[in-house]
Amino acid sequence: MPPKIRPHDPQVRGAGLSGQASVGFRRTWSVLTTLAAGVARGDAPPTVVSYYDDIKPLFAVHCLKCHGPEKHEAGLRLDVREHALKGGESGVAILTGKAAESELIRRISSHDHDEQMPPKGLRLTTAEIADLSRWIDGGARWPDRDDYWAFQPLPREVPIPEGSASNPIDRFLSAKLSAAKIVPLKDADARTLLRRACFDLLGLPPTPEEAAPLLDPSPQSYSLIIDKLLSDSRYGERWARHWLDLVRYGESDGYEDDKIRPLAWRYRDYVIRSLNDDKPYDRFVQEQIAGDLLWPDDPAAWIATGFLRLGPWDSMSKEPEKQRADFLDDATDVTGAAFLGITLGCARCHDHKYDAISQRDYYAMQAFFGGLERKLPYLKVRPSEPASVTAAFQVENAALTKLRAERDALLDAARAALVSERSGSPGQEKPPEDAVRKRVDQDAPGQIDRLIEIMKPLDYSISFHEPRAETATGKCLPVRLRKGGELSRLGDEIAPGFPAAMLRGGEPAPKPHRTVLARWLTSPQQPLTARVIVNRVWQHHFGTGLVA
Repeated sequence: MPPKIRPHDPQVRGAGLSGQASVGFRRTWSVLTTLAAGVARGDAPPTVVSYYDDIKPLFAVHCLKCHGPEKHEAGLRLDVREHALKGGESGVAILTGKAAESELIRRISSHDHDEQMPPKGLRLTTAEIADLSRWIDGGARWPDRDDYWAFQPLPREVPIPEGSASNPIDRFLSAKLSAAKIVPLKDADARTLLRRACFDLLGLPPTPEEAAPLLDPSPQSYSLIIDKLLSDSRYGERWARHWLDLVRYGESDGYEDDKIRPLAWRYRDYVIRSLNDDKPYDRFVQEQIAGDLLWPDDPAAWIATGFLRLGPWDSMSKEPEKQRADFLDDATDVTGAAFLGITLGCARCHDHKYDAISQRDYYAMQAFFGGLERKLPYLKVRPSEPASVTAAFQVENAALTKLRAERDALLDAARAALVSERSGSPGQEKPPEDAVRKRVDQDAPGQIDRLIEIMKPLDYSISFHEPRAETATGKCLPVRLRKGGELSRLGDEIAPGFPAAMLRGGEPAPKPHRTVLARWLTSPQQPLTARVIVNRVWQHHFGTGLVA
């Protein structure tokens, strides 16, 4: 495994993640698979004290009850940078660069019961005091805005370290290992490397025929093997499983009724084809959020929007408003989790003091999906699919058409007979359907039941093959904030918008359109989407992400 690197370490932010999301799947995968040649084991060297990792949690546990947003005892507030650096009635709490002269360090280190902080409860440990002192001596680095690290703008460029490794990421690793005096493991032998690549990319070990190119000692041999594996159709089948797990793919509705979703497989195949076709990741994201609006004539884009309706659906619900609210919550939550790597749903009911996403942010994101409808439309153009599906539909459709015509002929004959018999009775031109069915059973006993029995399995089978797709389509509509997450406590109407913590300031208010959300998610100015997918790819190759 790679050595551990702290999430807020500047090396992580700048290690070549451009923020662009337009690179095809295959190129991203290929870069990372080349790292499997041999990585050192060991712990990372000590890092600088991080405000987010070390100081903010420490303040939260020990200080903010008395010196936080609600209480400012002795005039001191430690949850906002300008207040903390200003200090309180006892003097300057944090004197940057001079921990020994800072009132905060003096108080938390004191054994005088009249001065020590906190006055009651758990005291800071020696290690925690040391962290605070190192942080202050290092300049008490604290962002001007309390931004979550992953929401910050594009990573800065970092010079690639010198080294013999051909891959620039390996050079970063080598530089860290050298600084920590850790000796890396030797490169994996060719057979081990091939097995790793085959298991990672295809989920299967190499065959003897696939191992034969290992006899080629040329430096290009491994690259050629990777290209061949990435071109294998099994690659998309293997890696689609990671994505399908992430987006809660299932082929039934869940809940007690748990109805089968016969056309869910179209979304599954869409993901497999996207991977095998090396579709650019920004297009892949945009199709799933707003494919029906951006590419209305492309069946694949409509199928992609099935992403928004993959979650559970209580088809037996007697509460349509709750059913719809659950659907919108699910679409909002999965968008945050899949593309941004964040749990938006934590803010559904109320704000959290230390969460960068507010409840208002949550419903602003949900408003992009406010007018969505779950649909099963026929597609204008037959989508790409196995020939067997098309053939099965043609056979089943022809058989059903014939059987329905036979059924309708029996019903029409019975209906005509009843009309003829009742022609003298006013208001009886159209006999009731139950009377028609009774007349059929009288004139042709058992024929309707026979046809129904033959048609029933055909109706079920054709539902898997007909040229329709599970989609989510519709306009943006404002939604109402739900206090406590409850439908019975509706608050303000909320228009579509992006989380405030992820905006840099000065952006115009977003237009109420899902295409705006789709483009914002893949914008170079919003690099989190690209960071998240690179982290996921790294995790699936090496077991642990660059960021935990």
